[in-house]
Amino acid sequence: MRAKIIIILAVMAVQCFTFSCSAETAKYWSDKGNASFDNGSFEEAVTYYDHALQIDPQLEEIWYNKGNALFTLGRFNDSLNTYERVIQLDPKSARALNNEGWIFYIQGNYKEAIALYDRAVEQDSGFALAWNNKGIALADLGKFSEAVKAYDKAIEMNPNYADAWNNRGGALREMAYYNESIKSYDRALELDPANPIVWNSKGWVLSLMGNNDDAVKAYDRATELNPRLALAWNNRGIALANMGRLNESLSSYDEASRQDPTFAWPWNNKGIALAGMGRYEEAVSSYDKATDLDPKYAKAWNNKGAVLQMLHRDAEAKTAYAEASALGQKKNATASADSNASSAKANNQTTAEKKKSPLPYTGALSIISLLAASRILKINGGKS
Repeated sequence: MRAKIIIILAVMAVQCFTFSCSAETAKYWSDKGNASFDNGSFEEAVTYYDHALQIDPQLEEIWYNKGNALFTLGRFNDSLNTYERVIQLDPKSARALNNEGWIFYIQGNYKEAIALYDRAVEQDSGFALAWNNKGIALADLGKFSEAVKAYDKAIEMNPNYADAWNNRGGALREMAYYNESIKSYDRALELDPANPIVWNSKGWVLSLMGNNDDAVKAYDRATELNPRLALAWNNRGIALANMGRLNESLSSYDEASRQDPTFAWPWNNKGIALAGMGRYEEAVSSYDKATDLDPKYAKAWNNKGAVLQMLHRDAEAKTAYAEASALGQKKNATASADSNASSAKANNQTTAEKKKSPLPYTGALSIISLLAASRILKINGGKS
C-alpha cells in the first residue's frame, strides 16, 4: 500500500512538473519570438509564436504579436485572421480592432476601416491612435471636416501627438483653411522639429497662400533633414518657378530626378520651366521623359501638346492631346502640373501598434495623413 501511494505521488509530481514546464515553454517561445521581432526577423518570430501557441492557444498576447509580425511581412490576410483570433479571446481588444481597421484601410476599404476604428474607440475612448487612423480614412473619402473632428479627438486624448497635428494640417489645407493648416503644422513641428515630411507639407500650404519665399525656406529645411526627399526638391522647384526664378527651379527639378529616377512629376515641371524660358525643344524632351516614366500622365501629354503646337508641329500636337484626352484631361493650352505636399503613405503615422505594447508608438510602419490634390499651381506639386 505504501509503495502504491509513493507511485501515485510520483505521478502527481510529474504531472505538476510537466504543466509547469509547458507554461514556461510557451513563455520561452514567446520571448524568442519577441526577440526576433525586435531584431527584424519577422518570419522567425512567427515560427516562434506558433510554437508557443501550440502549447497554449489561449494566449491572446501571443496571437496579437503574431498578427503584428504577419502584418510587417505584408501578409495582410493572415494578419487579419490572427487579429480575429485575438478578438475572439478578448472582444474588447481595442488595439486588435484598430489594427484590423488599418489592414482594411491599406486595402482601400475605407468604410470598413472606419467601422473598426469606431469599435476600437467604443472599447477605449482614449485610444488616440484609433482616432487618428479614423481621421486618415475619412480624409481619403474626402470627408475632411469629419476628419478634422477625429484628429481633434486624438489630440484631446494626447495633446503632444505630432502625427495627429500634422494630419489635421493636411485636412484643413484641403478645406482651404490655410492659416489654420499652418498653425497645425507649426504645432507638429514644435513637437517633432526634425520631420522633413511636415516641413514639406507646410511649404506647400505656404505656396498655396502665395508665400513662395517662405515656402522655399520650408523646403530647404525638409531637404536639409532628408536630402533624398525628392518630393520636397520638386515642390521647391515649383515655388522658385512661381517667383520667376526659372533657372533655379531647373536645378531643384534635376535634384528631384536624381533622388528618385522613377519620379515623373519633376520632368513635367522642368518642361514647363523650359517652355517658359523659350527652350521649347528641351521642354518636349522633358515631357517625353515624364510620359516614358508614367504613360498615363495626362497633364504631361497635354503640356507636350501645347508646346508642340507652339512649334507648329501640329500632327504631333494632335497625337499628344489625344493621349491626354483619352486619359480624361481636357485640352488646355496652359501648362499644368501636380505637386505633393506629403507623399501618400510616405511617413507619419504608425499603422499597427508595436507588439506587447497596449499604447501607440511611432515606428517604421508609417503613413502620412492624406493625399492633397494639386490646386491651381501650374506645376506638379502639392499633396499631403
